[in-house]
Amino acid sequence: MANKWFLLFFFAICTADAFNWKPPCEKFTDLNNCPTREMPVCGADGKTYNNICDLCSYMARTQQKISVTKRGEC
Repeated sequence: MANKWFLLFFFAICTADAFNWKPPCEKFTDLNNCPTREMPVCGADGKTYNNICDLCSYMARTQQKISVTKRGEC
């Protein structure tokens, strides 16, 4: 029974982290000229961003740290 609880606990922790990740902002060289291609992501602030670059640009302008909660709209 203890093994079952451990596995359930482990699964809960792993899946929680899988849906809350830091955007790879370091890969974008110019946050003022993000691609216009739509690939929406949902920020932990509850806002939908056009793509990861737009999220990184917003974070740079506002000095906030916002993780991504999921791909797609919030």
